[in-house]
Amino acid sequence: MKSTHRSRKVRGGTSITLISLLLTGLLTISACAGVATSEQTVAPFLTSSDYQQPSHGIQVLSANKISDRTYDLKITTPLIDDGATSGGNGFRITLPTDYQASRSYPVVYLFPGTSPDSSYTDWTEQGGAESILSGQQLIAVMPDDGKAGWYSDWTDSPDLSQNWESFHLDELLPWVDGHLKTIANRSGRAIIGASAGGYGAIHYAEDRPELFSFAASLSGPLDWGFPQIRSLIKSESKTLTGSSDAIFGQGSTTSEAQWTAHDPRTKIGALTQTTVVLYAGKGTTGNNLDDPQQLEWQLRQSSTDFAQLMFQIGNKFVNQIGESLPGCDGGHNWNCWGAALRHLMPQLAGSLALANTSGIGNP
Repeated sequence: MKSTHRSRKVRGGTSITLISLLLTGLLTISACAGVATSEQTVAPFLTSSDYQQPSHGIQVLSANKISDRTYDLKITTPLIDDGATSGGNGFRITLPTDYQASRSYPVVYLFPGTSPDSSYTDWTEQGGAESILSGQQLIAVMPDDGKAGWYSDWTDSPDLSQNWESFHLDELLPWVDGHLKTIANRSGRAIIGASAGGYGAIHYAEDRPELFSFAASLSGPLDWGFPQIRSLIKSESKTLTGSSDAIFGQGSTTSEAQWTAHDPRTKIGALTQTTVVLYAGKGTTGNNLDDPQQLEWQLRQSSTDFAQLMFQIGNKFVNQIGESLPGCDGGHNWNCWGAALRHLMPQLAGSLALANTSGIGNP
């Protein structure tokens, strides 16, 4: 899904070249090159065994220290083919300031959009997540969703393994809990996504309500009765695989029952014990989803329909209009999603009972 109004051209994210830290004197550890020194020089949560054998299905290939708090990991897993991603599978982890192994921290999972040039680096490189989360006593994990993952286990892709939901929930989540000092239950986990990642956040919170206590969709497609949304998904599937129905369908068809099974509206009752936050911008009226302003208008209608259902069944939620936020023009872009993340920090902090030491998360 596309976004604009950024320093670089993007579609729901941008492809970011990983920074080479060797030139700045920082150490890079690579599985192919062997472990040169203490792994904790790079990341305090890694040991030599992480490069030698998989843990929870995840094999670490390399780790880079991006900043004082953020680490970039390249990984491989049988659940995801590298060809499904823009530059190989990976994820970023941002630790709280003064991370201590003697205490446990809540975790927020930040999901990017899905498009040919999206990347797990988008939340830090484009959304300002590290700065926004400064002072918050929580761990942020930012995984990939590939070129067109749609936060799902694909039903018809024999030549390109894409099991994103299984990777995220059955491998990555226990890997994080096993390697970092986390509050390893739903009270200590939140999930937030931008664009298609907003769908992923709500979808996962519905499918696995025992895992997350907080879910936020920022410009996410939440009403799949919209033909424009279905058309967008089919187009992205065909671009990547040649089949328009590889994600949720079979062969050349996605049945109404298959669409309905993945429509967030059909499982909304699973959110009764989950704090939900919805954001969408005003956009511009129209049906051309190649225009990010018209795309955002469609997503606002989708989010509004979902919010009405939430209200009808008595679910607790917060519904915000994106263009009212500082720095946001109401469009489908990272300026708005970064502003939304900053604005929702009080709700996130309240849900996870965070100790805010700097106030930077306040609107």
